[in-house]
Amino acid sequence: MLKRDIHISNDRSNESVTIGRAFIIYNGGRCIDGENWYICECANGFAGPDCRVNINECISDPCTFGSTCVDGIGSFKCICPPGRTGTLCAEVAGKTPSPLSCLFNRRTYPDKSKWEHECNSCSCENGVVTCSQIWCGPSNCLNNSIYVGNVLVCSEGQTCVIQTDKICFTPPCVPWGHCEDLRENKDTIPYHVDSNCESNSPQLSNNCAKISLIFDKSKTPAGVSVETICNTIRRLPVLKTLSNDQHVYVVCNLHKVRLNAVDILLSVEATKSNNQIDATLKTAIDNITQVISHKQTGSSALAAVVEVE
Repeated sequence: MLKRDIHISNDRSNESVTIGRAFIIYNGGRCIDGENWYICECANGFAGPDCRVNINECISDPCTFGSTCVDGIGSFKCICPPGRTGTLCAEVAGKTPSPLSCLFNRRTYPDKSKWEHECNSCSCENGVVTCSQIWCGPSNCLNNSIYVGNVLVCSEGQTCVIQTDKICFTPPCVPWGHCEDLRENKDTIPYHVDSNCESNSPQLSNNCAKISLIFDKSKTPAGVSVETICNTIRRLPVLKTLSNDQHVYVVCNLHKVRLNAVDILLSVEATKSNNQIDATLKTAIDNITQVISHKQTGSSALAAVVEVE
């Protein structure tokens, strides 16, 4: 409590009257008295001329994911809905990040964990994410009710060209389109391979290897496309070692002559000055050949392969 004296002068009698007034400061506030002025310093969580106003810390809506904010004295508390935890309910219950966890593609993975992302294998080691570097192939730009994957939106200056007949191996296939440049009428799919690593190249470069798969089409399931076969090969474990240190590209095309064959081209970015094929690349293509020949892919389409050239 603060007591202040107010002096009133009487002009006639030259007398001065002192009237005492008491000011009450609430909630632990402190009043500082000055010459004809005073100011109140309020405790944390209170405001107003006499510190009677309780500040609502929930006014900024700090709690997340539908949680309830409970105002306190200079603080607040969030009551989380089922499945959420943390000060602001921003964390998933039971999945609190560990000190060495990894954040990848907006998900948190614990230390020493492994997972698959598209056609690549990833792992978390001491807070660092490492993934194999296999190109997962082109995306379909043709929007239709049958295709269940993500539809690619072509860039400005490109158009979606139907490629279903060019990539369909055993009809009927899902409608498929590739983005092509309008001016050059050229396929702009980012294969990242040079001109000497194409199925019709007269001579392959030393960073490129090729095999041809001969199928018994009577045993091949309907609806299999070239990309179906290619995506299965991209996911083979034998490619993971090769793709840990460098980018790997697997491109597949229908054979130019044989109607029951598909060309598989495997390439890496690293090149050598001599004409010898990259040793690691050769090992990888040999391993792929062995896995397919021994029917170890787990794929019904590749199980119909009768010969590997």
